[in-house]
Amino acid sequence: MTIRIVSSILLLLCGAVMVIAWCLPDTMPITGVAWLGADPDAIRELVVRLMPYVVLVCLTALAAGALNVRGHYRASNWGPILFNVGWVSAIVGVGVTWGWESQGGRPPEEVMAMVRALGWGVLAAGFVQLLVQLPALKSMGYFRRSSLDQTHKAKAWKVLRDALPLVVGAAVYQLNVLIDGWMAEGMLPDGGPTLYYYANRLQQLPMALISISASTAVFPALLAMGQGGRLAELRALHDNTQLGSVFLLLPASVGLFVLAGPEISVLLEHGEFGPEGVTRTTPALQYLTLALLPGGASILATRVYYSLGDKRTPVVYSVLTMGLNTGLNILFLQGLGMDIEGLALGTAISSWAHLSLLLWGHRRLGLPTATSGSAGMIFKVLSASLLMGWVASWAESTLSEPWGETTALFAAIVLGALTYFLLAAALRIPVQKELLAKISKRLTR
Repeated sequence: MTIRIVSSILLLLCGAVMVIAWCLPDTMPITGVAWLGADPDAIRELVVRLMPYVVLVCLTALAAGALNVRGHYRASNWGPILFNVGWVSAIVGVGVTWGWESQGGRPPEEVMAMVRALGWGVLAAGFVQLLVQLPALKSMGYFRRSSLDQTHKAKAWKVLRDALPLVVGAAVYQLNVLIDGWMAEGMLPDGGPTLYYYANRLQQLPMALISISASTAVFPALLAMGQGGRLAELRALHDNTQLGSVFLLLPASVGLFVLAGPEISVLLEHGEFGPEGVTRTTPALQYLTLALLPGGASILATRVYYSLGDKRTPVVYSVLTMGLNTGLNILFLQGLGMDIEGLALGTAISSWAHLSLLLWGHRRLGLPTATSGSAGMIFKVLSASLLMGWVASWAESTLSEPWGETTALFAAIVLGALTYFLLAAALRIPVQKELLAKISKRLTR
């Protein structure tokens, strides 16, 4: 029943956005900002063409959640794999059809035809990602009609109402990124939105692997402790999980910061992405690394509120943060004339402000004081991370000429990681010992 209701809502929203996007003026009223960029017709067409993917990916997430709560993970794990195979195959198809290289550039109509073909490939891959979930859902009886449909319908609407504040509160970082992308389209020189997207994708990798995974894993336990009034246990679990994330996220942030230029050069400097793109993207990625730690910590801090039944406060903090981020973007881009690094700096500042509000608000929830020793451990992690960053930067700059950029970058990452974990062992950081024990336990099962 929930899937039926969500499908109807998504189709209505998708249709409304497609109509609005098609009818939008090229410039923003009153201000005259070109919010659809220098080529508004292309942006308008692509928004309309790709909007149905939102329906597909949302239904896929809902289906995967329904399967996971029943202990079924195979179909939901295969979905992203098939999606990536699908859209990468679309890229290969585009390359084979139009050629991998062109002499003197391509005419705009040919580029647009290639983009349209890739868009169809993404939609097809999204459909396959959803389709692979359906047999498992059907086998568990999710599509059977029942005489209790009206009862189920009322429960489904209650679930959606209860989930709305959680979505708004937990997705503030992603909403800020969405606002940044929209403002980049209208306020930055050509190439700005794409370069900012690339920098954001690199920054999002460690956040997805560490912060989102950790928050998702402990949320059921937080919820049980909150509903049971076990505030001391909830506080301890929150703090220990945050410290575990800091142990991995802080060195990741430092590593991304010091190696930002080489990483962008090795990964992206090909074809029409030249040295100018590396120069523009590097400071943006460096500023975004400053948002990595607070952005990840805010996800878990927000879930503490939901564990204790407070759904309003995170939404208020999210709205305040989005307002701050938008104001900072205007200040940095229009007031100070910054490029894409202005968006990244605004994201970093607003992310730290959001985390500060959340942690300050924990006092109002009646939680005990923070776990003792946390500040000392964070200082040790920071010290080890900074030394690791120096070693990685030195290794890359020293080896890049004799070994080449790619090999030097790989060596710098390996040497930096080895340095960090050796320093963590020497400083007796307890999280490392716990992490190694859990990995060992998993491998010996």
